[in-house]
Amino acid sequence: MMGITGLVLAIQTSVAGAFASSGPAIALKFAPFNAGARAKLAEQIGGSEQGQKVANELASDAIRRDPLQPVALRILAQGLDSQTPASQERAAALMSEAQRLSRRDTLTQLWFIQRNGARGKGAAMMQHFDIALRASISARPNLFPFLVTASTDPTVRVVLIRTLSARPGWEKAFATYAVREGRDLGLAAELAPRLLDARQPDDRVLYQDLLNRLVQAGRYDVAWNVYQATGAMPKDSRAPLRGGNFEGPDAFPPFDWWFSEEPDLFASREHASGGGLLLRVAASDDQSGEAARQLVRLAPGIYQLSARMGDLPNDPAEWPTLRIRCAPDDQLRLVSIRPSGAGTAARQVNGRFEVPDKCHFQWLTIDLAGDGPPQEIAAWVDDIAIVRTH
Repeated sequence: MMGITGLVLAIQTSVAGAFASSGPAIALKFAPFNAGARAKLAEQIGGSEQGQKVANELASDAIRRDPLQPVALRILAQGLDSQTPASQERAAALMSEAQRLSRRDTLTQLWFIQRNGARGKGAAMMQHFDIALRASISARPNLFPFLVTASTDPTVRVVLIRTLSARPGWEKAFATYAVREGRDLGLAAELAPRLLDARQPDDRVLYQDLLNRLVQAGRYDVAWNVYQATGAMPKDSRAPLRGGNFEGPDAFPPFDWWFSEEPDLFASREHASGGGLLLRVAASDDQSGEAARQLVRLAPGIYQLSARMGDLPNDPAEWPTLRIRCAPDDQLRLVSIRPSGAGTAARQVNGRFEVPDKCHFQWLTIDLAGDGPPQEIAAWVDDIAIVRTH
């Protein structure tokens, strides 16, 4: 008989433990006096005035049965009238006790976050963000947007950056959120050099995502600073163009080369017969557009754009065109150069242009227009150079 009784008790305890959080009503059917289940049920039914009253009764009963119930303490604190100083102090005491018992209750930490935020205590608010984010991975997607919003406060921003720099364990997840989803691109740009290593493949992808978002938002100066932080900048940082001979890596477009990979419009490196690399470009089926592009930063002045092209088809409409235009104003074209004739032999192309004062960044593009089926031999481009003359 004792064995059966023990088995029933074990089943009750097991079921109550399994469902205390996810299904407290089910748990209470098996173990009516389970304090944890009563606390969780109180949490679920609170909200309305009547619901809060029932929740308070359940939470109070849970504490009588087990004083070590942080959720029940939080429920009682939330049920107090927040308008009176005495109730506020009582609520704070209950929440402090709930936190002492367990730091894993996210809603308790959120209460402290809101309270300290309302009082302008940025450092204290950040401390509770840190506790919550360390304790619960599942809470991060919900808390990250709040943290980005809170970081608009200068004090919180300083503490946030200091906290993340200490590697609390959630820094990479937050950096990923800030780069890919966060509304504050300035914050993402501040965090990237501190938290990302451009030599690591995953971090390199995040840098690329951040650069693309910044450029799409027209924040070219910030994007340029982020690009410099990657360490990809050539030793001669004054070089107006990167990889004009297509020999180097293209780790961080658009400040390094971006190449189209569409079936009807593509650009790809290829070994040249005389050694080194060149860029083979092709378009077909009436496809047209940019086969390659790079964002450059030219100071106001007069420049010479040059390149070599070869394997040019008979139809001039299919020849590559090298263009430079101001960013983001697509209408302000500075120069457009293309070869003077067809043939397999290399042809030199040149063009002179002037960068006006308000044109701080420029798009360098290799444009193509397809006409019918693909050519047997696609044209190539190599040795692009930009030289300032005045």
